[in-house]
Amino acid sequence: MEKAEEWSRQKGYRQIVLNVFSKNDRAVNLYKHLNYETEVLKMVKEI
Repeated sequence: MEKAEEWSRQKGYRQIVLNVFSKNDRAVNLYKHLNYETEVLKMVKEI
């Protein structure tokens, strides 16, 4: 992630957007540890 952030800054990007399933606790916890924040909550219902 550090390299991705560094590359993005060098390219002039202002954001990195990550898509992660809410039940993927390992990834969610990693991103939270790296100071990423939840911005969008998508609601889904199986029918």
